[in-house]
Amino acid sequence: RGSRGGAATRPANLSAANPPPRRSRSWLEFLKDTDCFDDDKNSSGFFTTEHAQRVFVQCNVEVAADTSNNDAGRRTAIAKLAKANADDSFCRYEFIEAVLRVVDAKYDVGDSPPPGTTREDHLLDCVRRFKDEHLSKLPKDALEEVDDFRKRHLYFESVDKVLWRHDRLLKEIYKTYADLNMHAGRSSFPFESFLKFLQGCSIYAGAEAHVTARRAFVLGRTRFVDNIDARFKELTYVSFLEALCRFVWREVQVPSQKALEEVGEGELTNFYEKLHRESTTGDAIRAIERLRRLLAPDRDASLARKLELVLPYALQCFSISCGGDFVTKLHTVKMNHGVLSEAQKARWLGKSVKLTRAACEHVLALDEFKALAHATDKKDMLAEMVELAEVGGKGVW
Repeated sequence: RGSRGGAATRPANLSAANPPPRRSRSWLEFLKDTDCFDDDKNSSGFFTTEHAQRVFVQCNVEVAADTSNNDAGRRTAIAKLAKANADDSFCRYEFIEAVLRVVDAKYDVGDSPPPGTTREDHLLDCVRRFKDEHLSKLPKDALEEVDDFRKRHLYFESVDKVLWRHDRLLKEIYKTYADLNMHAGRSSFPFESFLKFLQGCSIYAGAEAHVTARRAFVLGRTRFVDNIDARFKELTYVSFLEALCRFVWREVQVPSQKALEEVGEGELTNFYEKLHRESTTGDAIRAIERLRRLLAPDRDASLARKLELVLPYALQCFSISCGGDFVTKLHTVKMNHGVLSEAQKARWLGKSVKLTRAACEHVLALDEFKALAHATDKKDMLAEMVELAEVGGKGVW
């Protein structure tokens, strides 16, 4: 490889004593998902995992220090580039180069183009074939157009009005988390901060939510920053709002307006608290039917409607998780004003409360398990009674 920007570069070493790095597994998984591997040596598209690992090594540039350069500023820039471009993993331009190398291996781009075709047209034709024959096999989520969500759900006045209603608190929370992650005097809001916020809001739970949160974080960036820049791993405030909206849209379920009216509550915290309390007393079978009906997600709810319900709920849960206000060494975010009523403060702060959808779903799962166990016991008893009756016994009842 030649040098990049004057910095000395070297490919990682691949030998029997130095096996492929662990991070190349994602690269191999990508090739497997796109059905690129072909073990038939007689095939024109012959391409194995060994070839894929060789491509990984060839494209994985590690920027070494340029000791011959006397420019201190230049050396500092190279050091930052080396730090941003992690060893044994691809950044964007390395990944694109690796894909083009696979295209070359699968379609013999290096050969002479067909008669009447320029080399450039031949290359573009091979890329189009790779897209149609291989990239099209990726999961639907991997082919998502980043602007589709914005055009279909996000960029509407109704959504903007809901976000503005909670702008002050969200902005203060964002700034507080960002100031906890100072780098060279600059605040930053990385994925870990986004995750902590979602957990505090009680809208994050489980491995699937983690995947959704990471997708929301990545796709929520409204301004593209190359991943050799540290800002690639951060969210601006506007991007934070979009990431939050994407997460709520894909991960958070809300009950229908009819369900809210039946329980007699307009806020999700009060709705789930009352539903949990009423479902833990009385007949379990009736509770199962009622919980299933009232927890059924509203599939027709718009993003604005979801945010209208979820944001107050999330901020209330966040306030409760903080014990009232969000306090750090640098900031104190006054959460109580306009978030929790005096009655809610008295009921919830510093106490063990059941205010979440997960708590209600836990009651439903427990009741369903008990009902199933009871039905199984009765079935076994009935089978024993029939068996004893057939041999002249008195039965167990």
